[in-house]
Amino acid sequence: MKPWGRWEMKGLCTSGKLLFQSELKAICSKPGVDLRAPTQHDGLEYFCRDSLLADIELSLWEIKYDKKSNEYVKTACLVDRARSSQGGVEVGGDLWKDESTEGWKAISCMRQPMRNLVKIPYVYEQLRRNMGRRKKV
Repeated sequence: MKPWGRWEMKGLCTSGKLLFQSELKAICSKPGVDLRAPTQHDGLEYFCRDSLLADIELSLWEIKYDKKSNEYVKTACLVDRARSSQGGVEVGGDLWKDESTEGWKAISCMRQPMRNLVKIPYVYEQLRRNMGRRKKV
């Protein structure tokens, strides 16, 4: 994998009522546009590359925890490879300029309070729907 051209991301939501796993793949065959970004010592420099022409594929599965295997397993496909040719992609920092870089791999975990803050729009929508149902009755 090279610093520009291909992105693959997977995510697990293991809290709340609906547990799910997502996979996002983005491929951008065009070179993108170099953009200036603020740097720590040199002010604005060409420090990132962006494009809105990536081919995106998204899949989403409902999951459940399997006690026997001690891991989450897929149970139902919610979104099966939804596609768009207008995906936004970006790389930035010193490493993307180095042609010898093979790419990056990282694992992240969303911690509190961000975990709850990200849920606010969904909680609000659920409350709004529930209030609408109560008015109709």
